[in-house]
Amino acid sequence: MGQNVRIDPGVYFQHPELISIGDNCWIDFGVMLLASKPNPPQPSRLLRGKNQELEGEVILGKNVHLAPYCNVSGMGGLKIGDNVSVGSMSSIYTYTRISSRPSVHYCNGMVIEDDVVIGTKCTLIGVPHIKAGSVVQPNTYLSEVFGKKPTQPPLRGLSP
Repeated sequence: MGQNVRIDPGVYFQHPELISIGDNCWIDFGVMLLASKPNPPQPSRLLRGKNQELEGEVILGKNVHLAPYCNVSGMGGLKIGDNVSVGSMSSIYTYTRISSRPSVHYCNGMVIEDDVVIGTKCTLIGVPHIKAGSVVQPNTYLSEVFGKKPTQPPLRGLSP
């Protein structure tokens, strides 16, 4: 835990030993930070994508703000750089299951570089990399599982 960290009431930490928070971060009211090694129910298949070295961890850099009611899941691994803002009611998932193939679970680590703004009510699922300085427009849905292109591009900066 860094210095000068603000954690508002109603924040939930799953496996706090796998969560790292940098200096001057603000975790706003109602945020859920979920960290855990992937453990799909049996019999299931776990398909791993990029950034496997982060698997199970959530790492927040310095000056990160997670606005009210964000859901952040790091089962696939998540590293958020410095000076990043995630808008209210946004969700970041690094682990998912597709309903058409319920026995297949996808685990795709994500790196969000420095100076990124993610707008309100955005959903990011399995996007492996968001470049420094990117802005993701409010209400954007991005999903990239194993190289498939995002369904809707952000304003700028998503890596191919």
